Amino acid sequence: KVCVFVKQHHMARLREEFENWDQIKSNVVPFTWEWRELESMLCRRIRSRLKINSQNDESDVWNTIFNGNKDQITQFIERRLTNGPRDLISLCNTAMEFTTDKQKKIDINILSKAEKVYSSECLMEIQRQFNKQFKGIGEIIPAVFTAWKEKGLDEDNIEAKKMHDYLESNLIKKKMDYYKEKYKWLSTIP
Repeated sequence: KVCVFVKQHHMARLREEFENWDQIKSNVVPFTWEWRELESMLCRRIRSRLKINSQNDESDVWNTIFNGNKDQITQFIERRLTNGPRDLISLCNTAMEFTTDKQKKIDINILSKAEKVYSSECLMEIQRQFNKQFKGIGEIIPAVFTAWKEKGLDEDNIEAKKMHDYLESNLIKKKMDYYKEKYKWLSTIP
């Protein structure tokens, strides 16, 4: 038997485009992560890396790395994850680079600083994966988010309907017309 792990968005495309999908769909098992599982995985990794006694509970392990309101920190991190464990580890490693001798723990301010680097890395990954198919995607995504910030929208307002409505608004219509002209694939999106 062969076992293959494929990201969910790739599976969705496979379902749409693979003509023999019906023959393999019964062998596909979705694999998802809940926050609690990710947190536990992170604590195991911290425990291993820092050689923390395995008898310490997860909250003690968590507190060796993080400082501040746990709910606020987990909400901040969880909202930014798209690839489960890989994103969690990447964001936390990036945040650790922002810690200092004076402050060795990650707090919400350090996470905010790390987010900028992490977001740039995510954008580069999107460009690597999709730029051949969607030429200019690395230019369009930052333009959309910049326009959102100019209008004062925050992450709580990022929903597909609001995004569509906002993109259609006059505020960035000229920018979008420019990108639709420059990148023909964008004009095919309803």
